[in-house]
Amino acid sequence: MPGPIDQLLRDICLETGAALPAWLEDDAPLLQEPSPSAVPDPEAFYLVGLIGGKDVGKSALVNALAGQSISQSAACGPGTEDVVAYCHCVQAQSLGQFLDCQVPGHYRIVTHEVPGLLRQVLLDLPDIDSLYVQHISITRRMLRHMLFPIWVQSIEKYADGRAQELLGQVAAGNAPANFIFCLNKVDQLPSAAAVIAELRDDYARRLAHLLMLAAPPPVWAVSALRPGDFDLPCLRQVLGQQKTPQALHESHRFARLQQQLSALAWLDGQDLSGRLQRLVRLEAEAEELIGERIGMPLINVFLPGLAHDPAHRRAILDEAMALRVQRWPIINMLHPVYRAIGALVRRNIEPRARVASSPGGDALIEAHLADLACHRAAADESLPAPRTLETLLQTTFAQLQRTHPSMSQLYNQRKLWEPMAAAAAVGDMRQSLARMLDRQRREVCARLGAGRGRLAAAFRLVFTLGALIWFPFLQPICHELLARAGDAHHVSRALPLLLVEIFNMNNLLDVLGFFFIYYTLIWLFLRWHTQRRIDRSLWPSSPPADAQADLSLPAQVADWLSVLMAPIRVARQRLESLVRRVDALRSPP
Repeated sequence: MPGPIDQLLRDICLETGAALPAWLEDDAPLLQEPSPSAVPDPEAFYLVGLIGGKDVGKSALVNALAGQSISQSAACGPGTEDVVAYCHCVQAQSLGQFLDCQVPGHYRIVTHEVPGLLRQVLLDLPDIDSLYVQHISITRRMLRHMLFPIWVQSIEKYADGRAQELLGQVAAGNAPANFIFCLNKVDQLPSAAAVIAELRDDYARRLAHLLMLAAPPPVWAVSALRPGDFDLPCLRQVLGQQKTPQALHESHRFARLQQQLSALAWLDGQDLSGRLQRLVRLEAEAEELIGERIGMPLINVFLPGLAHDPAHRRAILDEAMALRVQRWPIINMLHPVYRAIGALVRRNIEPRARVASSPGGDALIEAHLADLACHRAAADESLPAPRTLETLLQTTFAQLQRTHPSMSQLYNQRKLWEPMAAAAAVGDMRQSLARMLDRQRREVCARLGAGRGRLAAAFRLVFTLGALIWFPFLQPICHELLARAGDAHHVSRALPLLLVEIFNMNNLLDVLGFFFIYYTLIWLFLRWHTQRRIDRSLWPSSPPADAQADLSLPAQVADWLSVLMAPIRVARQRLESLVRRVDALRSPP
């Protein structure tokens, strides 16, 4: 069978679990034809061979066709054991090389010098239903190269079911037009022509039904023991006419067409379109059920609670603020004080937290998954409380597996309706989300902790150290100098007095109060600005760009849900590809 068709059928068997067709097995009697574009060799030989079951008279018939004893007939015993080849003497060497390759040590060549049969080789093969495995192997191997089989049946066995099954396997890889059907031993019937004709017509009808032919094929009624009677003289005359290279090429084309028809008939039995439709319905139902029972609670309950968890947000904010205030003089010294004051206030006015003030990703996720279980139970009173995500995943896939038997094959490596597999799947989600939370914190802190150049550094110095120098010292001195710019004597007397006033206790207390408020406002602004940048980075109002999708918690959950659906989706994609290949085979260009 042509390589693409052969591969297509094997891919379908691998995908659907169907058994490989008998005529596609490695040792199947499937005709191996040359390439369609190959130029016929006018000197090459072609094979015509007698095949059939035990005791149908093949050896006697080949002797009658050759007109001499070339094969030994036996009414009992193993029968023909080797390949007997009857060829022109000029083909003996090339035929011997061919047989050495196919059946080494199990052939015998008998030559002739008939000019009209220079290229034709007549073969007698072992029984195709022999009790000996080696005999069957030899016959099946030779059938892969025999273009014109002569199918021989006796009047006793022509309706045998086993023989018909063997003929069906051979005919799946060769065109019925290349066959010659013989009904042997008709000499055992009454000599009335009507009896022989009735038996021959019945056999022809059986062949037409078996091979799905539009009309019964020609059947030759012969007797090897009476070679001059019945149809044997006409059959000998037909076989005595050598095929032209063009006729051989056409016969190979018919064989390729028959192989394609056999493949299409087998494909019809696989119902790939029906399988694909069922798989599409399964995918749609699974998406809806998983989205409703697992996806929506995760997106609408779990992720918002996780994203807006006060302890989580505060932990990120505190770490980012600690990095950011390092670049602000004076603010970096006051930051521990502000942080301690804030912690004291929160301890007195906020309820006791469920997790640590700076929770890790695992603890945070575990806490909110517990909230999800309680939320599901509260939303649906029919559900037992609490119902964990593992149980929810297990029951969802159990429902799909009950209504769609194909789930057992699709998820045979990961049976999510079983507790261990469901727990492992939820564990994968926990790990991915925990890694994402830790990565979010590192990414945000690294981004906010990075400086913005010399201009920003100068800006920070002016608003911190510059303010500390300007307001209590430079500003009063400059004011006094400008106010008395024309009276140098008065300025020299006023400056010492001004310095005394600056370092006055009451003035220093006023200055300290002012600077505490001033630096507190700067710290509050930095905290607000940091929180705003964190919110924009981690919880944007619009979906994240592709470059930031790997930092998105909803994207991580969507990927996890996609992994749960992957076996169904991948199977559907593979089946769609197979259906397209089958359609291309049915409608060649």
